[in-house]
Amino acid sequence: MDDRTSMGDQVPSAALRALRRWADRAGVNVDAMADEIGVALPQSSGTLPLKGFLQLQSGLNRLAERRFSSSIESSSYNPGILGGRIDLAMSRLPTRGTLRDAMRTMAMAVNAQQGREVAQIEARPGLLGFVLDDRALFNPEDDPEFAQFSMETALLRIHAVLRLIIPQAAAGGFRAVELRRTTGPSPVPFDNYAETRLARERYGLFYDQTAAERVQTFPPPSTLSHEAVAEEQIRMLSGRVDERTFAGRVRLLIEEGTGDQSGVARALGMSVATLRRRLCEEGASFRLIRTQALTSKAEVMLRTAEPLAQIAVKLGFADVRSFSRAYKSWTGFTPNEHRRRVRN
Repeated sequence: MDDRTSMGDQVPSAALRALRRWADRAGVNVDAMADEIGVALPQSSGTLPLKGFLQLQSGLNRLAERRFSSSIESSSYNPGILGGRIDLAMSRLPTRGTLRDAMRTMAMAVNAQQGREVAQIEARPGLLGFVLDDRALFNPEDDPEFAQFSMETALLRIHAVLRLIIPQAAAGGFRAVELRRTTGPSPVPFDNYAETRLARERYGLFYDQTAAERVQTFPPPSTLSHEAVAEEQIRMLSGRVDERTFAGRVRLLIEEGTGDQSGVARALGMSVATLRRRLCEEGASFRLIRTQALTSKAEVMLRTAEPLAQIAVKLGFADVRSFSRAYKSWTGFTPNEHRRRVRN
C-alpha cells in the first residue's frame, strides 16, 4: 500500500502546542489518548506525522462534543473550522442535490460556527470553489506557520466531508487547491490530489463545475461523524483509491496492469465511448487517471533501489528514456532527480 505520508508531512511544533492547549481546556489527558490509539506524541519538542495529529484532533472533537455542547455555535472546546457536531452542521442538507448544494450548506455551517462570513462559494470558468478568508481568524502575534497549518487542515477536513457527501463529484472532480503560503510544500500533501497554487489571497478548494452541478442522492447527515471524517482523511493521506467512484474503479484496473482504454473498457463490460462518458460525468478523464496511477506507482518504486530499467518495464514503457521523459512531464523532475530529493 502506498503510504504517501510516510516520507514526511510533519506537523509544525506550534500546532502540537495548540493541540495540548485544546486538550487542557477540555480536561483531556492527550498523552493517554495518544497511547490508546497508538500515536507517538512528542512532549515539548519532536515531530508528529499529520495522520497522527488528525487522529488526536478527531478524538478531542468527539470528547468535546459529548462533554460540553450539542451545537457548533456554542462550543469553545472544538479546535479548528467545522470542529463541532458535523451532523448538526450539515442538518440542512437535502436528500438529493449537487456538490454546489453541499458546498453551500458547508459554508453556512462554517460561517455560523465562526460568527462571521469567512466561507463563500465562488464560480470561475469551468470551476466551482469553496473559499475561506482567514484574515479575521488569527491575531497578528499568532505564529504564521501555525495559522497556515490550521487553514490547510481545515481545507482537508472540508474536502473530506464533501467526499463523504458526494464522492463522485468531490473526489473525481477535485481540480485545484489554493493556499496563502508563498513557498511549499504544505504539511498537507494536496499536490497528491490536485494542482496546488501558492501565494493566493484566500484559501480555496476548486472542483469541476460540470460535475459539481450533477444531482446525486446524499447520505443522511447522521452518517457524517467525526470518526467517518477522520477515516476519510486517512484514506486520502494513505493514497487509497476511492472505489465509491467510477474513476476509482478505473484507477484500480490501471494499477493492476490494465493500462489502455480498450482494456479497461473490456474489463468493465462497456465500450470506450461509454467509459469516457462515465468518467466525464465525474469530471475525470482517462488520461489524467492513468497519469496519477502511474505517478503513484513510480514514486513507490523509486523509493527502492530497483534499477530504472526494471521500473520502466513494470510501468509499461519501452525503455528508461521514455519513462524518464514521461515522469518529468508528470512531476517536473526526472526519476533520478526524484530519488535524490527523497534521500535528502
